[in-house]
Amino acid sequence: MNGSLESDSSSNDSGPGGGLQLPPLGPGSSTDSSSSTNTVGSAPSDVTVLESESGIVTTTEPVAFRQTAVKSLEFDDPDPTWSVTVRDFDTEPSANGPAPGETLSVSQVSISDEATDESATIRIAVDPAQRTDKRPDNLRIMVATDDGWTQLETAVVKDGTEDGAAVLLEADTPKVGRFVVSDVGQPTAAVELESGTITAGDEIELSGSRSIDSNLALESFEWMVGNTTFEGETITATIDEPGEYTVWLTVTNDAGETDTTTATLTVTDDTRQASDDDLVDGSLVWAGLAAVVAAVVGGGAYWFRREQ
Repeated sequence: MNGSLESDSSSNDSGPGGGLQLPPLGPGSSTDSSSSTNTVGSAPSDVTVLESESGIVTTTEPVAFRQTAVKSLEFDDPDPTWSVTVRDFDTEPSANGPAPGETLSVSQVSISDEATDESATIRIAVDPAQRTDKRPDNLRIMVATDDGWTQLETAVVKDGTEDGAAVLLEADTPKVGRFVVSDVGQPTAAVELESGTITAGDEIELSGSRSIDSNLALESFEWMVGNTTFEGETITATIDEPGEYTVWLTVTNDAGETDTTTATLTVTDDTRQASDDDLVDGSLVWAGLAAVVAAVVGGGAYWFRREQ
């Protein structure tokens, strides 16, 4: 919707510019139109602006940007009267707090007041120098909301396999505002059973302590054994009914990424085991009695022969 670019020549983003209002950008952000932190040409005082570009919306093609991490914006219902400015920051503003995962870029999209709640498709590039050991499919675009950072469903448009090429990501966003690209990693769930077989009614300890994540802390461990659910890295379960059970473990990291794994647990019948034990003990008793009888009979026969 726009191929037209305007270079923002201001090197100091401390004053108002153009009368354009930012949307609500997270906890602590002012919505007062007179506040300089809510106008294009300004930025929060606790960040440094790295790059800045402006553009005009048209109805024919996306708004394109050359210098910023944000490469394009395509609005679902564009209006040519809107103006857009994009700025790259060196870090997340304190009003929004740190994003989950490892932050690779932070950008602010400012737009005309009447367009702050307009949905759009955003494309953001990740410089090769920022992702030397990052997998493109672990990168996510997140948007700032009143509740913190919300992860958007992110597609990899270009994976950066060519030398010196950037990864290009795309996401549909319900609003414009502040965005980050974060490496969220991928957790790996692992189940450790105290024993693979237990007797019905006995307790068993189940541990997920061997689950790992390369980048983030694991936030939750959710278990299901039979129809019973548990939470915690290590749990204790009691199963009363014999049978073969599938143990499910789902781990979630700080960015909301999940992984699930399973293990098999066999529960034996303690009543049957007791019966088998009684049968063994009874067999030994009868064998002992038979041996005594045989000895008595044999001794009697020997005595009888001697008497003869």
